[in-house]
Amino acid sequence: MRGSDLAADITKRNIFRVLLVVLLLLTLYHIYALHLDPNHYPWFAPQPLLQVTAIIIGIILLSGQLDGQLRRTLYANREQSQDKLKLDLYQKIGERLEATTAPLTTLMMTPTGIMGQISILGAHGIVPRRYSFSELQDLESRASEAVLNLTATLETYEIAMPGFVEHRRRIADAMRCARGSYGDFSMRAAPFVTAEPAAYVQPTADKLKELSLLADATAQAGVEVVAAIADLRIDAQNHLVGDLFRRRVPKREPLA
Repeated sequence: MRGSDLAADITKRNIFRVLLVVLLLLTLYHIYALHLDPNHYPWFAPQPLLQVTAIIIGIILLSGQLDGQLRRTLYANREQSQDKLKLDLYQKIGERLEATTAPLTTLMMTPTGIMGQISILGAHGIVPRRYSFSELQDLESRASEAVLNLTATLETYEIAMPGFVEHRRRIADAMRCARGSYGDFSMRAAPFVTAEPAAYVQPTADKLKELSLLADATAQAGVEVVAAIADLRIDAQNHLVGDLFRRRVPKREPLA
């Protein structure tokens, strides 16, 4: 229950109690208007009737105060519990966010690094660094696993973050593109980076151009994944801990 809802609920209950007091006073007035004989109806004599009415009104007002205090206490306790849950949830998401940084950076930069070695070292007769094909695949697997763990965490806590389905979809789509670009690069670059040094052959100009385009596509796709994760980080902070710290992190400005 939010603070505004709590105030509205307490107001409704207080209105009900006021109406109850008014009804009691009207009843008292009608009884008094009957002019009942105090000898036959001693409880309906003015003094006892006023005393009983005062006691009832006091009980009604006191119950209202106690009820309001109880509800405010319960609300404060609930707010504290919710704040703790939100902090714990953001910590879990933050750990998943941080775990994507290293593998995604490696996935993005490895094709560019390979092309730099092939273009510069290979042109001078120096054999570029060797990679096994399983090593190239492992780079993709680590990045994919880190991103999958992040999106799985978002799905697990979707009830607490109902507006984050779009973040999950965007990250998954961007990662799918990055994996495709990296896979294409790995397949075409494998003959030049996995062969034994003695069997190394420098790629032709056309092949170098093709590999460079694939490396650039992988880097760009990786940037899209990183951007999607950065937007998630900002929105998660604002949604989960923004109220606690009474401030908002500004939206990320897209690169021109």
